[in-house]
Amino acid sequence: MKTFKIGGAAFIIASALFLAGGNTYAEELSPVKEKIISEFQEETIDQEQEKLAKGEENLIYVQFKAGISATEKLAFERTFELKNKIDIGSAEIYQYRLPDQVVSEEVLVALNQSDIINFAEPEYKVTPSQEAIDLSGIWGFQNIEFPGIDANVSPAWNYTKGSPEVVVAVIDSGIDLNHPALKDRIWVNKDEIPGDGIDNDKNGYIDDENGWNFNQNNNDLMDTMGHGTHVSGIIAAGQQAINSSKINVSGLAPNVKIMPIRIFTTGESAGTTAAIRYAINNGALVTNMSFSSTGNSATREALMKEATNTIFASAAGNNGMNIDITPIYPAALRLSNNISVANMTNKGTLSSRSNYGIKNVDIAAPGSGIYNTFLNGGYMTYSGTSMAAPYVAGTAALIRSISPTLTPAEIKQIIESTVTPSLIFPNIIKSGGFLNTGKAVELAASNTIQGVFPEPALATEIARQVGKQVTDVFTPTDAEKITTITLKRATGEASKPASAEGIQRLKNLRTLDIRQFNLGTIDVSNNKLLETLTLEYDGLNNIDVSNNPDLKYFDVTGNNITAVNLRNQPNLLHCDIQNNKISSIDIHKNLDLVQFHATNNDLASVDVTANTALVNLAVGGNKLSTLNLSKLVNLKRLTISANKFSFIDVRNNPLLDYFSAGANQLTALDISRNPKLVYLDVNNNQIKELDISRNPVLTQLYTSYNPGIVIR
Repeated sequence: MKTFKIGGAAFIIASALFLAGGNTYAEELSPVKEKIISEFQEETIDQEQEKLAKGEENLIYVQFKAGISATEKLAFERTFELKNKIDIGSAEIYQYRLPDQVVSEEVLVALNQSDIINFAEPEYKVTPSQEAIDLSGIWGFQNIEFPGIDANVSPAWNYTKGSPEVVVAVIDSGIDLNHPALKDRIWVNKDEIPGDGIDNDKNGYIDDENGWNFNQNNNDLMDTMGHGTHVSGIIAAGQQAINSSKINVSGLAPNVKIMPIRIFTTGESAGTTAAIRYAINNGALVTNMSFSSTGNSATREALMKEATNTIFASAAGNNGMNIDITPIYPAALRLSNNISVANMTNKGTLSSRSNYGIKNVDIAAPGSGIYNTFLNGGYMTYSGTSMAAPYVAGTAALIRSISPTLTPAEIKQIIESTVTPSLIFPNIIKSGGFLNTGKAVELAASNTIQGVFPEPALATEIARQVGKQVTDVFTPTDAEKITTITLKRATGEASKPASAEGIQRLKNLRTLDIRQFNLGTIDVSNNKLLETLTLEYDGLNNIDVSNNPDLKYFDVTGNNITAVNLRNQPNLLHCDIQNNKISSIDIHKNLDLVQFHATNNDLASVDVTANTALVNLAVGGNKLSTLNLSKLVNLKRLTISANKFSFIDVRNNPLLDYFSAGANQLTALDISRNPKLVYLDVNNNQIKELDISRNPVLTQLYTSYNPGIVIR
């Protein structure tokens, strides 16, 4: 007695039909007649999977033996009514109907024992499974038998299950429009009024409410083959609990929309180029192409190449050959927006029927024993690169949902860079691994502006500068555009924790000004072009600017920093380290320094003898008792208040116009060589006599709390 596997005949016929016209469905089926059954049985379904109920129970598929006479065939057709004939190379398969009765097992046995018949198969329809399979039962999502040999889908759903704004075109045999798992996922052309016989949206297709049938040039999208319905389910089927409270059917991106584009009906294919154009023109961001041909269309290739906002997932084909040597199209098109997909089994091996190629096949994905939607609201298990491609298409749809502005080339790069490495694939698959949806979506999510810059204010500023939303992807091109970041938070929010994460991505940053954000820490080691760094009142405990040699303006006022190394900043002009906890600092290599503010620290000494360019020096509120100013001939403003000075010599600072020396221990002060002095504060000292006779422009003099002071 002949053993039949799940969906056998339906699969054979559906696959065989598409061999006509040079296009083939990318199924596990060879056009060589002797291999049809054996190849299918090797690759299709585990016999222990769901039981099948016969759908078209009086339909049967027959292949006659070579040399059958017309008389013998005619005699057969007195019992069986001929419905259709399918050519497979030099062989033929016939679809018959047995009127008024079902095709019983006894009938099948008898037919397969006939001297004139190679094989006879029934047509099956899948009915709901009695076996409860939770999400882990979908091996392509989570492989229980061989852990880690799967697409790792579940982690992606922590970020998104897809957006209804993302439309995935499925160029195939149509779709079961009424399938409970798909009917709410079908794209609606909102610019078209259904059934009015008018091309309302002027796109050249009348009443294309949900898509177009390029085979028959109408809007009939109802799938009669099952292939397109199955592929669509892998991408976007709604989660279904079949005879169970647990999920055992789902698409990778159950919230996206499917645009069904029908190019196959009874086996003939038509209009792949027109179908691709339709998908592009009507807003499909992802397009699945589970078909192949040996000939390349230059028009189709040019169209795909120019589709700058669409990414394509192409089945690599099922000839078991190297398509680097014998190309299969469109899989072999090396385009930045085309991902060629091979079929991986649940054991992590390449299917024996899958095509491969280190140059022309980009990635492997689950494609063997894939259980999903089928005709008449049912479910079927199929195998082939046709099933692997929609895994990639679904992943691309998730990425598009989480990162809407990511380019097709960037999506492809993310998908390929996050593959799970394999010992088997490096020499036969370009990426060297198999699809990891979870990692791909995680990377895409982390590449959004808000992912790269978790601080909302920073993310908003970045988005503003690059003309995007914070949920859009942050690309290297965006990073190159950012040269200035300026943020200041209200005083009342200064204690709220914040983050400077992502700043290191801005390698062209020249100005960074963040004030009153409680950052705690910041890494500017990659911002090697920084010229201005202002981090005031940001709760910093330390700051490392050793990799910022171009720094000219440095301001870390109001933090908790204890040490700063400025020895690698030869071009530093301004240095403000006020209100920190710094006990020592070396600025003798900062020869161009014009301004040095270090008030309110713990400095016991500071050497400024090499800083002859200094104009403004403020070291008040420290522990200083000596300060050599003899070389600072350009000094104009000096603050030494609240230290321990008993003496300070400013006679070599002829340009000094502002001098604050209050709250020290000064007993005398010679300002006779400071003719430009306008402001002088010596409050709270012990000065007995102060001669201001040589300070003609001194208008602001403060001498309080100097007991018995005499002003001359």
